[in-house]
Amino acid sequence: MLRYYSIMLVVRGPRDVGVWLAERRRELGMTQHEVAEKARVSRQLLSRVENGSGIRTEFYKILAISKALGVEVILSNREAW
Repeated sequence: MLRYYSIMLVVRGPRDVGVWLAERRRELGMTQHEVAEKARVSRQLLSRVENGSGIRTEFYKILAISKALGVEVILSNREAW
């Protein structure tokens, strides 16, 4: 389980994103099939993203999965923290 404060997570690689999205999906009680359908991506692609092997996944698909889970992706200047 990832430890994060509030809703912020420092992402160091695709595995971090996948693990966080999988945890969020489980918190919501959703199956991979339900999220994939809502995000309009295949369940196989969602599985690859959750396992960190969806490295070549188009970014908009990761955004769609995030949106389906109620997650907002924010890019920020690190110095602003």
